[in-house]
Amino acid sequence: MLVTALGAAVVVVSCTPTSETSTTSAASTTTTVVTSTTEPPIRTGIGVENGVIRVGVMIPRSGPVAAFGESVLIGQTAFWTYVNETLGGVGGEFEVEVTVFDHRYDTDEAMSGFNDLSEQVVGFAGALGSPIDEVMAPLLAENGMLMMAGSLSSEWIGNSALVQNLMLPTYRDQVASALAWAADANLAGETAILYQEGSYGDDCVRGYDAAVSDLGLANAGRVAHALAATDFGDVVEQLRAAEPDLVVVCTTADALVRIIATADSLGFRPTWLVAAQSFDAGVAAALGGDEGVEAGIARLGRVSVIGAGPADGAPAASLMRSVFDGIEETDWYTLFGYSQAATFHLILEEAYEASDLTRAGLRAAVARLDGIDLGLDGPLSSLVGPAPVDAAAVGRIDPDSITAPFGIPATEPYFTSLFALP
Repeated sequence: MLVTALGAAVVVVSCTPTSETSTTSAASTTTTVVTSTTEPPIRTGIGVENGVIRVGVMIPRSGPVAAFGESVLIGQTAFWTYVNETLGGVGGEFEVEVTVFDHRYDTDEAMSGFNDLSEQVVGFAGALGSPIDEVMAPLLAENGMLMMAGSLSSEWIGNSALVQNLMLPTYRDQVASALAWAADANLAGETAILYQEGSYGDDCVRGYDAAVSDLGLANAGRVAHALAATDFGDVVEQLRAAEPDLVVVCTTADALVRIIATADSLGFRPTWLVAAQSFDAGVAAALGGDEGVEAGIARLGRVSVIGAGPADGAPAASLMRSVFDGIEETDWYTLFGYSQAATFHLILEEAYEASDLTRAGLRAAVARLDGIDLGLDGPLSSLVGPAPVDAAAVGRIDPDSITAPFGIPATEPYFTSLFALP
């Protein structure tokens, strides 16, 4: 599915609109009154007309992390198809049309994409990349637009333009929750964290430092590695010398393979708590090498995944299987795209109920939804479960979980983070 050409592509799922529109002004900033069965009439503006809501998605479809972008797009497409075909659109009335821009994980390309789409879409229902968030935030604020944050960093909580994911915990909360679980299970002992430099790793450290302090854990060390690192001998040796019982890891899947292989070669075998973003099915295959995936899984016997997906049998898992019927290739990034779309859909529905689908109406809807939790027990409607958004679950790695839909499923109960959403 990799697309190497840069540009925008439209993903449209047909749905017959039931409204007629009459424009009060040709100016792009002026609202439109929609004549329909809805009372009072719906106010609309840029990106909403003729019974269609146009939203953007800013992801890499080429470049170094294209595979992640494609997984996000699978999640986005499946969810909006569900909204249009099963729910009949937003409010049962407005079809959602998605325009996808390939930013190649390049900030200049992302800004170019924003300029291309800012007069076409009401907002951005999906994005990927902390650097993209950083350059987009001021542009979005200047234009009164919303975008789903392209990462799970806690630094965007409360931002006026970047919307926090209401289904998945932040990196900060993943780590804090996982350490609460480890302490409860008497696994913590001497703890350490190995993290990738940048906002992702920094947010993990926020959760780590708070948990170490509040839970009274013993910190054996904080070790960072460069984003482009391929040799982890020095950082693993630093950890080994500190003799931790448990190591939290926030990195990439490629780096994780090298980290665990290097640690094994040094005879260093702590308990590893690995962020979900750091793990995919390829880790086991790479560690197993010629001996096969089973050998790789055996080498992961002391590894647990934090920020895991919904447990088998949870309402969220049942709903997602329905939404993704016929789609086989799903992973954690698919779940990320799905949950972004689910959050943005909740905003659109709230704005529709208030009869205001303008950009200002969407921002007002976010303010009314502040603190609402979609939880991993089910996005939207009555399937919302008890797990707060500031909690995370832990998943175990075994032959079944390695190929499970949406990444490693939760096997341990949710533990609440030491933080609370504002």
